[in-house]
Amino acid sequence: MENEKLIERTHTGEKPYACDYPGCDAVFTQSGNLASHKRTHTGEKPYACDYPGCDAVFTQSGNLVHHKRTHTGEKPYTCDYEGCGAAFAMSGNLVHHKRTHTGEKPYACDYEGCGAALVYGGYTKSQV
Repeated sequence: MENEKLIERTHTGEKPYACDYPGCDAVFTQSGNLASHKRTHTGEKPYACDYPGCDAVFTQSGNLVHHKRTHTGEKPYTCDYEGCGAAFAMSGNLVHHKRTHTGEKPYACDYEGCGAALVYGGYTKSQV
């Protein structure tokens, strides 16, 4: 039932979970996302790395999972282009890597008159 409600909210734009922190107007479709967001205000980091000698802590469990791969060397995301075999700890890095094979450059420079297309977002101003 909850999945159906989430799908409905995606289409309707309904976001019934609002942050009550003073001055914050963030709203969310899921209560768990609100709980995670509130940690940005409180500074709470309940997810701690249990690797010996590591004191890293995180606001989200997924960030802890990614961090633990720095200790284990696990790289579960493998490029499936023939002859490549590059592997990555995070799925987003695999997505970016695959663009070296496809030539896709989905980010346009927003500097007026530039017209450059880029593989990675966030670098549009500094690349000119």
